[in-house]
Amino acid sequence: FRRTLMYLRTEVLFYKVLLPDLKERGFCATPDILLADFDLNGLIDEDEKATDQSRPEPENWTAEGKGGHIIMEAIDNPYYQDSPI
Repeated sequence: FRRTLMYLRTEVLFYKVLLPDLKERGFCATPDILLADFDLNGLIDEDEKATDQSRPEPENWTAEGKGGHIIMEAIDNPYYQDSPI
């Protein structure tokens, strides 16, 4: 579960933080991102590294009301997004 949350955070941060900067430099290989956000407060720390496997998963996690989303522009050619979010 924790690993999936890390993937979610990483992917949303890519679209929300890095992609706008890349697009300013001329990168245009992605559809327009209309919304990218997440709320994982209390589940993982903002500065927690995705590669840190030393932290054990808490026993009584609840993810109710938590999660993330990315809303992208529709594209013409068939494409299947198989990320965990």
